[in-house]
Amino acid sequence: MVAVGECTADQHELGSAAGAFARGDVRAPTGLPGSMWVLARRERETWVYEDLAGVRPVYVAHTPRGVVWASRMTPPAALTGAAVDWTALVAEMSVGGVDSPDRPGFAGIRQVRSGRALVLDGDGAWRERDVRGPHEDVSLAEAAALLRPALTDAVRRRLAAGRGPVWSADVSGGLDSGTIGALAADEEHGGDVVGCVYHDTHTPAVDLAGARSIAARFPRLDLRVTFGGAGTVHYTGLDGTLPLPVTDRPAFSI
Repeated sequence: MVAVGECTADQHELGSAAGAFARGDVRAPTGLPGSMWVLARRERETWVYEDLAGVRPVYVAHTPRGVVWASRMTPPAALTGAAVDWTALVAEMSVGGVDSPDRPGFAGIRQVRSGRALVLDGDGAWRERDVRGPHEDVSLAEAAALLRPALTDAVRRRLAAGRGPVWSADVSGGLDSGTIGALAADEEHGGDVVGCVYHDTHTPAVDLAGARSIAARFPRLDLRVTFGGAGTVHYTGLDGTLPLPVTDRPAFSI
C-alpha cells in the first residue's frame, strides 16, 4: 500500500490500514488521516482511492493499450486524443456546482465519484466500489462532538509535520477558515500563525470584521490584510489583456 499526498499517518497507522485491507477491509485506507491518494494491491486487483471529500480526484479512460488513470484530467485526455465535451463545459459554466463525474470536460474521460475507489483487475477491466462507511442519522450536537476532535487532530498533525516555528493560514472571516486558523494558533497546542485575508470594495465588510475579531481572540494569530482594487477583483483580465491561467479544465480558448 502506498499513500501519495498530505499523509499525516505514522508507520503504525499505515501498517494497520495495510493489514486490514489485506484481510478484506476495503474501507480501511479511507480512515488514514490527511488528504491523499492511496494505492493498494491485493491478489490480482489494484485499488486506487481518492479522499472521501473528492479533493484528490481520480480520472480514468480506455486506450488501445488498456485502462489508464490519473490524478488530473488533461494527461489521459492528451493520451487518448479526447475532444472537448462542449455540452458539459457550457452546462458547467451556465449552472455551476453540478457534479457530473461521467462528463468532467473531455469526451471519454470519466471521474471516479467521491467516496468510491477505482478497482483495476488483471484483465484490464475496471469498476468503482463504494468505500464509504455506514451512514447514521445523528443530531447536530452529536455531529459536533465527532467533528471537534477529528478537526483538532487534523490541524495538530499538520503542525507537527511542519519544519518551522511559523505557519500561514487563510483567515477570510468565515466559519471554516476561522476555525482552522483558531485551532492552529491555539495557545496550548498551536503555533505562531500568519493569517492572510484579502479585501476589496466588492467583498462584504463583515468578512474583514470577522477575521479581525478572530485574530483579536488569539494573540498568536498575526493577521495580514491585503487590500485590492479595480485590477484585482474576480475575473479581471478575462477580456484578453492578460494570459489565462493554465488549469486542468478545458476552456473556450481551446
